[in-house]
Amino acid sequence: MNETSPLAGGMLTIHKIITRGLNTSIRKCDEYLGKKGIPPGESEGFSMYMKSLTRIKNSTQIKKEQLIYT
Repeated sequence: MNETSPLAGGMLTIHKIITRGLNTSIRKCDEYLGKKGIPPGESEGFSMYMKSLTRIKNSTQIKKEQLIYT
C-alpha cells in the first residue's frame, strides 16, 4: 500500500485547485475571444477572479520553493 505524506498530499490538492482555476480562466478567455470581448457586466468579476488566481499561484509557488530549498 502506498502512503502519501501529508505534505505531498497537500501540495497535490493545491496543484489540482490551481489547475482547475487556470483551466476555467482559459475557457472563459476563449469564450470572450469568440464574443469579441468581455461583456460589461462580467469584466469587473473576471478581473477580480484573475487577480486572485494570480496571487494564489504566486504565493503557492513561493511557499513551494521555501519548502524545497530550505
